[in-house]
Amino acid sequence: MSAADRRAYDALPEVLTIYRGCESEDHIGGYSWSLDRDRAEWFARRFGVDGVIGKLEIQKLDALACFGERNEAEIVVDAVYLDDDAIEIESVMPKTREAA
Repeated sequence: MSAADRRAYDALPEVLTIYRGCESEDHIGGYSWSLDRDRAEWFARRFGVDGVIGKLEIQKLDALACFGERNEAEIVVDAVYLDDDAIEIESVMPKTREAA
């Protein structure tokens, strides 16, 4: 992490709500998450499929890193230790189909 990322991490609350957007539930348990639900929605929609957004609360100490580049508010977690049953799943329709 850069010095700026370290300062951002230090300023985070002790409990984090993180989001992960992807094209299917099969990929929901990955390493890269975001503090920004809108960014997760972008990842869920980016291929024009009916993506999903996962929502999870973690302890700050369980975050391996925090990155602010690319406006992603990225939080890296060790996916091996994620409790898949604790992840709330939300389906997201692509915007092109919502307007129809």
